[in-house]
Amino acid sequence: MADRADRNQTNDIPEEDNTETLELIGPQLPPSPCAQCHTTADPLTSCSKCDTTSYCSKICQNLHWLEHKYSCRLGRPLDQADDFILACQREEFPTDDLVAKAFGFLYFASSNGRRRIFHIYCQLVNVHGVTEDELREAWRSNKLKEFLLFRGSQIPSSALQRDMRWLHQQEGFATGAEYEIEENFKSQLHLVEPRDRKIPFDQWEPREKLETYVFFYQILNGFVPDADEDNWILLGFCTARDNRGINMLATLYRMLIDRCKFQEFWKAMERSDMVGLFEHYGLGHAIAELRNFNHLMKAVGTWYQSVWELKRFTRLPMANPMQAAALDYGFDKCQTPRERMALRQMYAEFFARGGDEMGLHQACIDGQLASFLRSELRELPVSDDLLSNPYPLERCRHMGMVVENAISCSESNYDFVKRLYDERGEKAVILTHPDEQDEAMSEGMIERLQFLGGSARFRKTEFQGGTFREMETMC
Repeated sequence: MADRADRNQTNDIPEEDNTETLELIGPQLPPSPCAQCHTTADPLTSCSKCDTTSYCSKICQNLHWLEHKYSCRLGRPLDQADDFILACQREEFPTDDLVAKAFGFLYFASSNGRRRIFHIYCQLVNVHGVTEDELREAWRSNKLKEFLLFRGSQIPSSALQRDMRWLHQQEGFATGAEYEIEENFKSQLHLVEPRDRKIPFDQWEPREKLETYVFFYQILNGFVPDADEDNWILLGFCTARDNRGINMLATLYRMLIDRCKFQEFWKAMERSDMVGLFEHYGLGHAIAELRNFNHLMKAVGTWYQSVWELKRFTRLPMANPMQAAALDYGFDKCQTPRERMALRQMYAEFFARGGDEMGLHQACIDGQLASFLRSELRELPVSDDLLSNPYPLERCRHMGMVVENAISCSESNYDFVKRLYDERGEKAVILTHPDEQDEAMSEGMIERLQFLGGSARFRKTEFQGGTFREMETMC
């Protein structure tokens, strides 16, 4: 920062602006702080061009110019270079799409690429003396890459030289360049079998194949699944406590897909054996350190705890959580929007603090939500009655769980139903209930398992000696 201050103290504002603006004139203003250093010491003088902003010295006026010119009468319209140079000076990533496009940010698909090019700009502007006029000329003449590489080559910094080598490899980087998402998404079709290349993505079977293709595209371009995507749960990103945990998991997945084949990956997803795939490629010790990841990934292809849908709900603009999470965590008892908001905010705070999701799940199926949350958050914004649920239930393996395809049958019919589904080659969770359990309870058990994202089709099958019920999701 010292280099930057020294440079600004000695350089004038660009010639088109500096004649009147830097001249400190006018009568002493009523006491008001200097716009740059905030001192109220006398004398304070105003900018001669707009007469609205006070400074204690010419040095402060020079330092404040990049910000002040937005409210000062420049005699010309502001442009993208004005916005961008201010973003660099503040080291705040530009949010305006026109600015991002003008200076090449939209060329990069990943946030990592965009952050790296912004770091280059900030280094050149804030540390190594690149001026606003130089950047404006490079932008308007569509020679950004050539300009950045030339100025970077004049600087001996080894770190900056690494960035320059990286930039040299970005062949399409230029003013206005944009990443072609659709074409790049198709560019990895060589990973899949020839027969799959000939049919639309949405017709690929099993669905884990498409989920893997989407994930490979994301992870290779620096993205990770968000809470509104299936892979956020299917690949365990929901278990991360914070952004650091997300980045760590993304790094491990990148290492994994560099070592395994596309087919290996989607088949491991289908078998709920992602943990085994990590272990096979020497990454088992790394994922073992991730809280709850192994536990979830060994079951997620079949069923998983509703706490993960609760966590998803707190991160998305949804009116209500899915059916199972609503029943398990009190939302089905809310009588007013205010109660629902208070309940949602309470769970959001629990997750934001890094609360243990499996600890919350265990409290749920033990019927002890209120006492557990009070031990974590101290004061609760809702009544204990709102946090009551039907648990615990005896001889019920599906407590607090979510499944996509399920079968409900009596204990005595389990062997027959399992053999039937094995012969079909279909994947489903078989939930048994005691033979003496009445039919209404059996129907209620399977209906609460409805999966997020679509309606469900229910089917009743009769055979000699009994019946069983099936549930299949319909997206």
